Amino acid sequence: MVYLIYTDIIILEVTMAIYVKVIEEGILKKYIPGYNVEEIVLPDHIHTVGENCFNPWSPERIPVDNKFELEHWDDYMKIKTVVIPSHIQQIRRYAFIQIPNLEAFVLQEGCTAAKIYDDALISYDGKALMFCPPKKYGDFAVPYGVETIWENAFEASELSNVVLPDTVTEIEDDAFALSEISSVYIPKSVKKIGKRVFKGSRHLTVKAAKGSYAIEYARENEIAYREVSEESIRERASEIKKPYYASYKTDTGTRYRKQQFGYPFEWNGILFYSENINPEPGIWLTEAVSGVKLDYGKLCNTYQDNIEALLEKLGKFGPVNNLPTYDEVFAAKLHHDL
Repeated sequence: MVYLIYTDIIILEVTMAIYVKVIEEGILKKYIPGYNVEEIVLPDHIHTVGENCFNPWSPERIPVDNKFELEHWDDYMKIKTVVIPSHIQQIRRYAFIQIPNLEAFVLQEGCTAAKIYDDALISYDGKALMFCPPKKYGDFAVPYGVETIWENAFEASELSNVVLPDTVTEIEDDAFALSEISSVYIPKSVKKIGKRVFKGSRHLTVKAAKGSYAIEYARENEIAYREVSEESIRERASEIKKPYYASYKTDTGTRYRKQQFGYPFEWNGILFYSENINPEPGIWLTEAVSGVKLDYGKLCNTYQDNIEALLEKLGKFGPVNNLPTYDEVFAAKLHHDL
């Protein structure tokens, strides 16, 4: 049985096997793609992925009786990959919660709604970690430059350890709720932690510096904690951090094309990407906003005491949608010796 309802602003499709698509004024309000679907491409004619759109218990309820499927949601919702097309302009909070088997996101070329870092979604400006797929395993280092961990970002995560950089200042509500994470390394830069952040995470230990806000939060909320040095947090991040990638589906039949941005690296408050995990003289850095490549040794020697001059130099170049590869930099004549 299939129900189709079309109005000027709403498209609603429902089947008894739970296939639901609700679009209102370009916003995807609800999308349940059906049983045993492992990859979805977000639909055409939308510009925004709405809150809770994959959550069957959200306010935009499924208007049929699917009690059995809802009670066995982990078995029903088999999605492993979500492809985000270039026409998507905004992804709202909670958009991808309640996809229990999600492993990775793929951005189509030209998408400016987000970036991908180690299979997780990062805001396009790099300042927020939006969501990490729950079926991602191993250790995860949040990239330098992220300032906010979104609500429910690591909900139900099966990661082992998570390390936050010292650019993070806020962890929002429920960020690590119901996770299997063993340790979250939190730097002193974090000054605000929301409600229920670690609720239901039975094996989790907060690791942070003595006297930090995170340690006080853990004590007040009866969360296991261990005092560690700020240096040990940075070292742990260096051990597990990975380069940024842009992951694309192509029109040539290739499953994925991955473009490496490089390891996030901060120098005097400016974010760069490096092809080497530990930059040293002779290593090229890519400036995050302009895409300009700079020699690290010459960068330090020339601009150590004159950051204003460096910003003026970088400001001559407009922002790029996706950071160029090394070859593309030369092709675009963006390469400049200092």
